[in-house]
Amino acid sequence: MLYLWQSFMKGKSVSRRIKPAPKEKPTSDTAWAVVTMASFPIVALSLAAMGWKSYTAFIMACLATLAILLIEAIVRGRVWIFQKQYQHIFDHQETPFRILVVTGGVLLVLETILLIQFFQNPAIDGYILNLVARKQCYSSQAPFAHLICPMFERASVSKQAYALDYSMEQAAKSHLMPTALAGSCMVVPVSQSNGAATCAAKFFAYCQAWQADSCQHSNPGEVAMVTAQFTKNSEGFYVPTAWQEDRQSEEYQKIMGNKDLLQYLEKKLYDRCVSEFR
Repeated sequence: MLYLWQSFMKGKSVSRRIKPAPKEKPTSDTAWAVVTMASFPIVALSLAAMGWKSYTAFIMACLATLAILLIEAIVRGRVWIFQKQYQHIFDHQETPFRILVVTGGVLLVLETILLIQFFQNPAIDGYILNLVARKQCYSSQAPFAHLICPMFERASVSKQAYALDYSMEQAAKSHLMPTALAGSCMVVPVSQSNGAATCAAKFFAYCQAWQADSCQHSNPGEVAMVTAQFTKNSEGFYVPTAWQEDRQSEEYQKIMGNKDLLQYLEKKLYDRCVSEFR
């Protein structure tokens, strides 16, 4: 009887000491998994929308994902990837094959887009030409260096020629667009004779007024064939002393009929506008 009583009391005391272990909630693991997987596309697309280069946005997105995993390891002392509820995903025998299939499909889509852009988008030609030029001009022994490299060398412009061109552009702006708050002009010299302190020039002027919210223009610019006399001032620039505009001569009509030249001048003015308001 005494033996039974001792066994009963011993079992009761053991049952009091043993407490069931608290069950781990998988909610936190799921939350960290969602944040980790969503961080990559969110960071990459956000930086790309802000104007970052594509490869820089990709690298920053990878760093953001690794940073979240590091923060989870510091805060929780573990990482969700190594938890039991996700173990079956990474231990599955078909997981490497599925990763290869998905990766191959994504790469195939990207290569298709790149080929389509290569054949249809003229803007990508500049990148390819620049890449080829850098590779050829890096070594003087390259087979096409003597043909390609001179095309990318900047022609030296004298200070006097630059001062005269700048003075003609500013004079054309003040005469053809006197009320425009913002704008610029491009000039095409036809003939000129330079002296020590004076200059006689005949040039075609194409001016465009700029808007504060856009560099695109639906209206044609102000154009004229100009014959002018210039005098050099103390700063080295030229000030017009005589100004005559022509919009009827055959020479003027010939230039106006050159659509390629007008499109080139419009493109130069657009680039200048973008650089000024950037």
